Amino acid sequence: MKHADHSSRACTFAHFRRRSSSGVGLALTLAAVLATVTACSTGSGVLRSLEARYPASSIEVQNQATKGEVLRRRKGVVLAVQADVPARTFRVLQAAPKGPRVHVRDYARVNIDRDRMSISVPGELTIPKGTELVVLDLTVATDRVHLFLHTAKPLQTLGWERVYGCTEIVLHVDPAVLDATDIGALQRLIERWLVPVASG
Repeated sequence: MKHADHSSRACTFAHFRRRSSSGVGLALTLAAVLATVTACSTGSGVLRSLEARYPASSIEVQNQATKGEVLRRRKGVVLAVQADVPARTFRVLQAAPKGPRVHVRDYARVNIDRDRMSISVPGELTIPKGTELVVLDLTVATDRVHLFLHTAKPLQTLGWERVYGCTEIVLHVDPAVLDATDIGALQRLIERWLVPVASG
């Protein structure tokens, strides 16, 4: 269920493949490598801290009758969203009749930058303010945090089918705040929009 770690994918040294022909070039290359290693280490530390603060949940995918339901034994943090946000309908696909079902990771996307919210990927559903969400995944980049979220309960019921919503909230952050030593400031920023609540 986990998304790929964007921070680890960003930490590639492919652009250092060319060998330097001078001492100055070599020194600059080594300095760039050191800076990249430091940035990756910081990003990984922030990611680990956020994963500890906002542990992910697992959802039912294989059972058609209860698909989308948050598994009780693998329920992480529950967050109450502090604004109306768009969502895409939770969907599951099965490539073959006897094959496994997979979650279609199709999220509406909201950007939050300096307390301003904008929608970059709309959805056919609306998650009302105060709705409880669970985290399916989160990633950290150099200047933003992505939270992939799923409604803890169905938004609506159509006949026998319960409809859950999926949304991605992207918080654009000053890179200085993403320093692992200032994780409290980052949590306060996130929790202006997503307030942890006691899970039942």
